[in-house]
Amino acid sequence: MLDVMQDALEPHMSKETLEYHWGKHHRGYVNNLNKQIEGTELDEKSLESIILASYNKGDILPSFNNAAQIWNHEFFWESMKPGGGGKPSGELLELINRDFGSFEALIQEFKLAASTQFGSGWAWLVYDIDEKKLVVLKSSNAINPLVLGSYNLRPDYISTFLDKLVSWDAARKSVSGAMIDLKPPPYALDALEPYMSKETLEYHWGKHHRGYVNNLNKQIEGTEHDEKLLENIILDSYNKGDLLPAFNNAAQVWNHEFFWESMKPGGGGKPSGELLDLIIREFGTFEELIKQFKLAAATHFGSGWTWLVYDKEHKKLVVLKTSNAINPLVLDYYPLLTLDVWENLRPDYIATFLDKLVSWDAASSRLEAAKVSIEGKRDGGN
Repeated sequence: MLDVMQDALEPHMSKETLEYHWGKHHRGYVNNLNKQIEGTELDEKSLESIILASYNKGDILPSFNNAAQIWNHEFFWESMKPGGGGKPSGELLELINRDFGSFEALIQEFKLAASTQFGSGWAWLVYDIDEKKLVVLKSSNAINPLVLGSYNLRPDYISTFLDKLVSWDAARKSVSGAMIDLKPPPYALDALEPYMSKETLEYHWGKHHRGYVNNLNKQIEGTEHDEKLLENIILDSYNKGDLLPAFNNAAQVWNHEFFWESMKPGGGGKPSGELLDLIIREFGTFEELIKQFKLAAATHFGSGWTWLVYDKEHKKLVVLKTSNAINPLVLDYYPLLTLDVWENLRPDYIATFLDKLVSWDAASSRLEAAKVSIEGKRDGGN
């Protein structure tokens, strides 16, 4: 789903352009990839893992192009915003001045890379983690920075992107953190009906979630948290249990984002693959997990959350409940799913979440990402 309405970038990028490139090209890559990976070893992998596996150290496998084009397009849409352009600030601007000499020199180099790209491809501003510096690069076809658009672009298109559309906030957050944004659910606000109404989402996302975002940005402005990622604000303000003022808003922002992404239209059903194997190993049956999750949610006192998490120390799945804004990040677990709970909630709300809304695909992707992260930390420590 686009993070903006399809006419929100006009007059610089038309609704028709977005409908064509997102609604046709991007959608086509998604449909083709799902057909390619169905029933293969890639079927249960996250998108990033499919890209890395199918890149195959340069000996590219058939699914690579579709997978990488999906990721590239998602990243491109998120690189723009209504009222974009201008100039970055904070740590990103400092890095630009250090590595390019000036912001204007970066813009010149980026324009040159984009306008001299032969054939279809991408121009990128990336952070080189080995050299600890910013770099402008261009890549052909679907190749992207994870493994190391259009035909030759018109100069006016490149200038419009840089002058009117580019989201320096998004780029800045990749390097540091910057202002926390209100992230929309990954589906239309009426997409979960009839199980969760548009009005419910407008109220809980549009009012409550937005309130936490606005309050957090006010709290951290001008403080040591101002340039941090949301996860780092949470961990730092948790303060080993001696909570600092920013914690509640920061954790509630993260929890709500995670909750929206724990649901999908046409959800429910039963997981598969490694996640189902772990569930059966830890709980005996899938039905027993559901029983324990329902019990944890129904017996929670006051406001809080019920979670399915991966305990990295014991390599097992655990159902837990937390009060208020506390979440698994501060308890050193990897969260896979969550349900927002409150005192006197209806039992049918819990059942509806599990039967009709829960996204086991999201949980499976999160489990895989957790294992990749754990393995990466282990390799880094050797």
